[in-house]
Amino acid sequence: MLDDFQTWVCSAGYGLIRLSTPIRPYEATFEHNHADAVAPKDAGYTTTDWWDALATWRPEGIWGPRTVAGIALSSPDDFLLVAVSGLYAAALSADLERAV
Repeated sequence: MLDDFQTWVCSAGYGLIRLSTPIRPYEATFEHNHADAVAPKDAGYTTTDWWDALATWRPEGIWGPRTVAGIALSSPDDFLLVAVSGLYAAALSADLERAV
């Protein structure tokens, strides 16, 4: 049903948030060679590590699951569509595997 439709956003700065969640402006990207990279090329950790760490952070005003796997677990009979870029797919790879 469309009444139950939810949209979530995968954010390099905030992690998984609902589309309606108010956030502060920020500059963060999963692009390794960018000045605002959350995991620069020689960081010693990966964007997947960064994404998993964001899942443990709960900023004020943000509620609900913090991972794609958490959404899948909370609604196992629902259809889940994930549409992200290649950089985001790489960062979310472990989370997406857990969601399956």
